[in-house]
Amino acid sequence: MKLRVFEAFAGYGSQSIALERLKTAYPSFDYEVVGFSEIDRYAVAAYYAARDPRLAGERIDRLDIKAYTPTKEITERFPNYGDITLIDWTSAEMPDFDLFTYSFPCQDISTAGKQRGFAEGSGTRSSLLWECARAIEAKRPRYLLMENVKALTFKKHADNFKRWRE
Repeated sequence: MKLRVFEAFAGYGSQSIALERLKTAYPSFDYEVVGFSEIDRYAVAAYYAARDPRLAGERIDRLDIKAYTPTKEITERFPNYGDITLIDWTSAEMPDFDLFTYSFPCQDISTAGKQRGFAEGSGTRSSLLWECARAIEAKRPRYLLMENVKALTFKKHADNFKRWRE
C-alpha cells in the first residue's frame, strides 16, 4: 500500500524528500504525493526542480530558479493546490491522503519573530495553522506531521496550542 501524502505550506517539499530517502533505505516502503499547497512562486519552482528528472545530479541550489520551468508531466504528478485558504477540501477533485504534513508559517510564534501569536481569526501568518484544521476535519488522514516550533508550547501560546491539540 502506498502512503498518500499531502504537503501544506510545502516550501521545497522537505517532508517528501525525507520520505524519498526513507524509500531508498527501505524499498518495501512506498508513498506518493497526491498534492501540495504553496503560494510562494520561488518555493513552488524549487519544489518542482527538486523532483525534476532532467536535473538529476545537479546542484539545485545553483539553479536559476527564476528561469526554471517545470514540465507538464511534473506539474501533473505533483499538483499544487495553491492558497490553502481557498482549497475546498470536500470537493470531489480533492484527493484523499493518509499523511498530512504542515509546516505552517511560524514567524508569529518563534522567539525570533514578533510573538504576535496564532489565535484563530487573528490574521497573523501563524494563524494560518487553523486552515489545516479544515483539511484534517474533511479528509481525516491517519497521520499528521506538524513542524516543530519550540515556542509553540511556551506559556504565551499555551492556550492556543492546547486548543489546537484538542
